[in-house]
Amino acid sequence: MVVLAVIVFFGAIRWRLLDMPLERDEGEYAYAGQLILQHIPPYQLAYNMKLPGTYATYAAILAVFGQTARGIHIGLLLVNAISVVLLYVVAARLFGALAGAIAASSYALLSTHQGVIGFELWTGQKAPEQVMKDALKKALEAFRATGIPAVADDT
Repeated sequence: MVVLAVIVFFGAIRWRLLDMPLERDEGEYAYAGQLILQHIPPYQLAYNMKLPGTYATYAAILAVFGQTARGIHIGLLLVNAISVVLLYVVAARLFGALAGAIAASSYALLSTHQGVIGFELWTGQKAPEQVMKDALKKALEAFRATGIPAVADDT
């Protein structure tokens, strides 16, 4: 019941943003997905270093929800909801229902961050690499605070 409430609450937040333009990477994924729908294999006309699973997922989303920014965002909202449920199931099985609810709720909350949804990246305030570097740096600082020795000590 808690997971359903979490999905509805955070889904409502994402619902307001369905018509937001695609951010940089979303456009790339959507283009590769469109090519797949036209029976053009990945990497034949669009080259990059990303794995083809993302493009296959976008192709499925485009086929089901339409080839619009709104359709893509509806599909991603559904993928996010499925991810919340799966995270709950795994965490609850490993650590109990309370831990599962906390993990699922935390993921849902963190996945609504402006950098994840696309505002921060779309407006050009930060490159994706910088967002990841900042997140990893903070995670390493938090890990160091625990006193457990780290394998890699570079920042």
